[in-house]
Amino acid sequence: MKKRPFTLSLLVLCIIVSCNRDELTPAAIPVNAKEQISRYLSGAIKASTPKTARSIDSLRAHLDLNKIRSGKHLGRTVYFVETLPTAAVKERNKISEVIFYSQHDAVVSGAIVQLGSEATNESALRNKFPDAVAGSSFFSGTVYYHHLSGKPLAVLSYENGKIIREKQVVGKRMGPVANRTAQSGSSGQCTGWFLEEYDPSTGDLVSSELLWIECDNDKDAEGGGGGGASSGDSEAQSILAQLMNSQPVSEALSVSEGYIDPLRKERNPDWRCHKGLTWAIISYEKGIVKYDPADGGWTWESLTHGSMAVVGMTLGGTVTPQVQSATASFVPGTPNVKYAAMSLKYTLSYAVALVGNVFPVTVPYSSNSPFWSAGS
Repeated sequence: MKKRPFTLSLLVLCIIVSCNRDELTPAAIPVNAKEQISRYLSGAIKASTPKTARSIDSLRAHLDLNKIRSGKHLGRTVYFVETLPTAAVKERNKISEVIFYSQHDAVVSGAIVQLGSEATNESALRNKFPDAVAGSSFFSGTVYYHHLSGKPLAVLSYENGKIIREKQVVGKRMGPVANRTAQSGSSGQCTGWFLEEYDPSTGDLVSSELLWIECDNDKDAEGGGGGGASSGDSEAQSILAQLMNSQPVSEALSVSEGYIDPLRKERNPDWRCHKGLTWAIISYEKGIVKYDPADGGWTWESLTHGSMAVVGMTLGGTVTPQVQSATASFVPGTPNVKYAAMSLKYTLSYAVALVGNVFPVTVPYSSNSPFWSAGS
């Protein structure tokens, strides 16, 4: 079975809802929040094709900028703005909000988030949505994600807080398409946009439904599901450039422990090693510490690399990490190691969601973790 092109539940949800290790926290609303959002929407309208621009302008007219909530996620500001249902979004939903991600006093991305009409505990979610959806055992229902133009991005269905169905919009190059239902007679390279459903437990492709087709030379063509850009190379390169606006960081997150025996225990630190505009890379390490009866304290016995994961939302594309090497700050067997760290060399492969338009660009990086104590 074909696997999903990227892990939607992590990449899409973590910007909308609380993630285990990078939770959304409340924050004061900046005095220039309205100005940031208005400036971003104006820029998005100017940069879009005519049809997409009209849809975004319609959404802007229905935003209530007097009803803004603010939070912090991955060190950046997230705005939640209430809106009335618009013609740009087909589903009839009970709650509709637009999220905006702000970096250095400027909004850099946005998306529409809605709850399906069958969602439970609407009153509770009105006060906490969308940062209380994932992981909330009381929540059952469907969450819809849309581009600002109203075109679908993803659909996730929950039952008692767990994802039971997961769909995402994927663009695939199809070559020339003739005699199409819409805009018949167009030629040139075309992209088919499919709503694909994946098994949330295995990632296997379950079904694929063609939603619409766009061709490079369509008159007044709209942007696709991958962030709303048209299928032209210049638009894809713009998305790619935004994805690649990232850098290595060294930020400690948490340390978990597990019992081995009275004199040894697991000590597994997590840290943020890389950060983009709306996403980050978390590195998970595995360590063992041992008790030293001589001084009554703990020392490191070993520290190895476990895994990497992308958190946040890679708007319009994907970011795939690959570890090249992982080196601990000490050699196993070294006595009396009270503090330890990890040094990583890794690559990130950036690609737009428009399959076949821009090939992945792979960039090497390195990052050194903070030092972690062996505990007490």
